[in-house]
Amino acid sequence: MTGQPRADPATAGEPDDPFARLVQELLDLDYTRVASVGADAVSYRMATASDLLATIERTGATGSARLTALAADGTHRWDVTCTATTPPQVQVLLLYAVLLADAGDEQDVLRSVADTLGVDLHAEPTDPAGPPAS
Repeated sequence: MTGQPRADPATAGEPDDPFARLVQELLDLDYTRVASVGADAVSYRMATASDLLATIERTGATGSARLTALAADGTHRWDVTCTATTPPQVQVLLLYAVLLADAGDEQDVLRSVADTLGVDLHAEPTDPAGPPAS
């Protein structure tokens, strides 16, 4: 028996939710909630066939986000888990790494993730401190 569905933190105004950015990215990619096993666990999957199942478990101030790579028949191939202390940027990068893991070698995956996120791999990094003093 499942409990009441929990509101998506990214749309329900829960700014302290450590997984709000990841959930928002999933929603932006057209992932929707699917039946979950309990009130503290929410799963997301695309309405059409998907290579990813995301399960967010919230237990008080802790929790985890499990990103599972699925085979064509829907079985679990492998997964990666983030804790509540994993920075939101890393959670999003891991999401795209799982989605693009079969893109080729690690350089192909890196380029695919950068393209997806709109990052120029050849741009010089900017120094937040500004140019060196002369």
